[in-house]
Amino acid sequence: MFTHIQIGARDWPRLVDFYDAVLAPLGLARRNAIDDAGPEGVIWGVGSARWPTFVVAPPFNGLPATWGNGCQVSFEAPSEDVVRQCWTAALAHGAVDEGAPGLRSRYAPDFYAAYCRDPEGNKLAFVCASRHEKSTAGPSERPSANPSASPPASSPANPPPAPQSSGPAAPPAGTATAAPATPAPDPGEDLSAIP
Repeated sequence: MFTHIQIGARDWPRLVDFYDAVLAPLGLARRNAIDDAGPEGVIWGVGSARWPTFVVAPPFNGLPATWGNGCQVSFEAPSEDVVRQCWTAALAHGAVDEGAPGLRSRYAPDFYAAYCRDPEGNKLAFVCASRHEKSTAGPSERPSANPSASPPASSPANPPPAPQSSGPAAPPAGTATAAPATPAPDPGEDLSAIP
């Protein structure tokens, strides 16, 4: 699905130490040192596989790194015990708790996860969903073996067309409207205590 996930760092050595501890229970090992990293960053991966990898580096554009509101990096764990190990290591190395390890059946009957924010505010999840088969879809719901096959008429890959509008519609009477967007944090702001 992807080659790598990269997050920016303001305090690069601190984040490298943090991710060394947090990713070890997942079998992700650091492949390079900060001194050898260059602009491509410090990289963690599994064994000798080229991808997928996780990367931490200062932003290429030279501006301070910031966390993304609504963004989350979720790591697949092989067991509930590994979810707990990652979350415990994260909190011991400066993460902020965003949700203790536990079953989140609202997502799936076997969705066991824990959440935190790293020392710079990036949201992380550690997830194990191995109690049931990976796919419970029936034959007609499984992805086609033919990559050129079209998705069903209405699916996440092919949503129904949005209704056409001549302009913004007013919300129905008595309906709450969304709050204005929160401004991006000051790049120099200490995000270590953000929940």
